[in-house]
Amino acid sequence: MVMPKTIILIVDGDSKKRLAVRRMINSTGHTALEAATAQEGLRKTRKHFPDVLLLSMALPERDRMDLIKQIKTDLRLKQTLIVLLFDQTASSKDKIKGLESGADGYLTRPISKEMLKAHINAFVRTINTEETCRRFMEIRLALIEYAAGHTLDELLVRALDEVGLLVDSPIGFYHFVESGQKSLFLQQLSTYTSKKFCRTEANGMHENLNRAGVWADCVRKIKPVIHNDYDSLPHKKGMPEGHGKVIRELVVPVIRENKVVAVLGAGNKPVDYTERDAEVVSYLADEIWEIVRWKRVETALREIEGRAQAILNAMPDLMFHINREGIFLDYKAAKEDLYTSPNGFLNKNIQNVLPPRLAKLTQNNIKRTLDSEEIQVFEYRLLIQDKPRFFESRMVKSSEDTVLAVIRDITEQKQAEKKIKDGRQFLQNVFDAIQDGISVLDTKLNVIRTNRWMEKMYTDQMPITGKKCYAVYQLRKSPCPWCPSLKTIQTGETHTEIVPYPSDKHPTGWIELTAFPIKDEKGRVTSVIEYVKDISDRKNAEEQIQKDLQEKNILLSEIHHRVKNSLQVVASLLNLQAREITNEHILNLFKQSRNRIYMMAAVYEKLYQSKNHAQIDFKDYLEDILQQMYQSSGSPRRINMKYEVQNVALGLDDAIPLALIINEMFTNSIKHAFHENRKGTIEIQLSRRQKNTYRLIYRDNGIGYPEHIHFETAGTLGLNLIKSLAEQIDGELSFEQNKWTTFTLTFKGYKPA
Repeated sequence: MVMPKTIILIVDGDSKKRLAVRRMINSTGHTALEAATAQEGLRKTRKHFPDVLLLSMALPERDRMDLIKQIKTDLRLKQTLIVLLFDQTASSKDKIKGLESGADGYLTRPISKEMLKAHINAFVRTINTEETCRRFMEIRLALIEYAAGHTLDELLVRALDEVGLLVDSPIGFYHFVESGQKSLFLQQLSTYTSKKFCRTEANGMHENLNRAGVWADCVRKIKPVIHNDYDSLPHKKGMPEGHGKVIRELVVPVIRENKVVAVLGAGNKPVDYTERDAEVVSYLADEIWEIVRWKRVETALREIEGRAQAILNAMPDLMFHINREGIFLDYKAAKEDLYTSPNGFLNKNIQNVLPPRLAKLTQNNIKRTLDSEEIQVFEYRLLIQDKPRFFESRMVKSSEDTVLAVIRDITEQKQAEKKIKDGRQFLQNVFDAIQDGISVLDTKLNVIRTNRWMEKMYTDQMPITGKKCYAVYQLRKSPCPWCPSLKTIQTGETHTEIVPYPSDKHPTGWIELTAFPIKDEKGRVTSVIEYVKDISDRKNAEEQIQKDLQEKNILLSEIHHRVKNSLQVVASLLNLQAREITNEHILNLFKQSRNRIYMMAAVYEKLYQSKNHAQIDFKDYLEDILQQMYQSSGSPRRINMKYEVQNVALGLDDAIPLALIINEMFTNSIKHAFHENRKGTIEIQLSRRQKNTYRLIYRDNGIGYPEHIHFETAGTLGLNLIKSLAEQIDGELSFEQNKWTTFTLTFKGYKPA
């Protein structure tokens, strides 16, 4: 290593001796200064800060002693070594006295050039070694102390600032190198660099090693690099916008296990960087890396401890640290959660704190935990404020002779479990109490649960659970084609079927089988409830009812047929009787009675032909009967017949009176409204007005009723019969006469079952 130049001040009143020493010093490559008096020597010392002061003993003792005192008490001059120059005549006593006065060493004249050079180099090494070690120690201790209370970034800024002061460099930067040695990322800049030299946002910036500038040569070469003439470098990359001008730089790598882990750089020293600077910065870079590594580990540990503490704080559990003997060493819990106060259990044995049975249980689990090194879990019951509480203890080995017990209050869980158990038992009781069959199937038609009714119903197939429903209930090898459960699984809807029991191969009864879907939160069918109801009695009763109903319909049909025949016999008798009557008036009365009977017989004929013997299709009936009435009236074609009849179903009690009313009105129109060859029209309308309410409109445009006949008071047989029949069906009858003679009848008709 090339030693740096050293400044040596010669203080001697003899000019010849000063000159001789100066020449020898200059010949060694160091710098020599001269002073003739002690006072001049002090001034030049304070001005030039020499490394060595050669002080001649020929100077007055008082002046010499005062100079030594001034230098040794000035902190700025503490690096200056004072070496005394003795003549050959000086005694050992003089040399000892000189050293006791504060001098660091002495030389005896005459001094050869080689001897002087050797002594100067020795002095310089002493100065550099001692000062450097002292300064390194100060920086190291200061950074360690600073790291304790500051972040990693703050620590690096402080370290770079210290390095800058030591090597007189305003620029400072620190990069981390990723483990693959392919990229670097800027961790921090010195204070001056970030505030005045590089104002770009660079912290945390990554850079590929292949694209990095000349400063990264230290990583490529794995050794320090010095660029004292930055502008002359042919492979420099240039500076980004906002970056200051680099004049010279010193960049050193931090090497661990033959890999570069970090880079520390300094720049823009006023004079050239030396190998000595490289050694100093390399040493400090190593020291800084160790402090940074420790800080990073400390930061990571604090983060881990913080997360662990946060987890512990978030946990509602109680924690106890207990040794092998059962002594409570420590705890983590809220006071209100403790069985007794801390003074009641800390540093005490569990035998003296817990109830005997619980103390024994706990001691046994401590031993098992320590011996097996496995987590032990057990539950126990404890009275807290005279109320039972339930706890779960988990013990884990924490050292050779201690365990950590994590205690969780599971009282609410136990109470919830009891409620669930009681609820399940209640549901099971309800399940079994239902006097119909219930099966629960999975989506593959496996029986997973049944109630007692099903077990009694299919005793010969026990056990039922675990088998296919079609195999147990229908003795089939494949699903039933009408299976409602399959439909429910496919559609997610409820389906019902009536199926033979116990099987379609050997039916002895009937069951109503309803499948209800059980779905998950996404609406997918996960299982099916089959509800089975024995409807054999109902089925038999329905069949008997159908049989009875059929017999009843046959009987009613026969009755209607016989009534119709009887009415036709009466009508025939009237016809026979009419042959013997010569009086025209009486004969007309006979014909009118016969027509009324025909009208009633036609109603019974329709009832006989109808499937429903309680009502008839009155539209069909009326159209037929009106045609017959028109054709049998003997009226010429001068009378036009119009009718508009809606589909109306009427019962027997309404149909016969309504038919007779229409017959009377039609007979009256033919007989009185169109005599003397008068032409005209008869219109009949029958419609449903609202639910079970009907309206009949009958009108003709004949001559109308005479003025002396009033509808309300008229006493003719026809009108009286019309009024009577209208009252019979609770109808409202109105009469209006202008160009048309109009009857309007509104009534409530047959109400279907």
